[in-house]
Amino acid sequence: MTDIPRFDIPSTPTRIEMFRAFRGYLEKTTGKKLATAWYADSPEEKPGLYEDQPEVLAALKKKGEENAT
Repeated sequence: MTDIPRFDIPSTPTRIEMFRAFRGYLEKTTGKKLATAWYADSPEEKPGLYEDQPEVLAALKKKGEENAT
């Protein structure tokens, strides 16, 4: 049998993409819908999941400043 060469495919998923994939995995493995808190993943609700997307947080901040005036 010959050895198949291994190689890496670069991938840079965002935190929110990884979180949603994990949530989907949990839904599949448990066969149930998760608690409501698992679905509160917008930038307003969970800004930590968007720290690797500064443009999203900047737009959110700008929107908040516009609404405050």
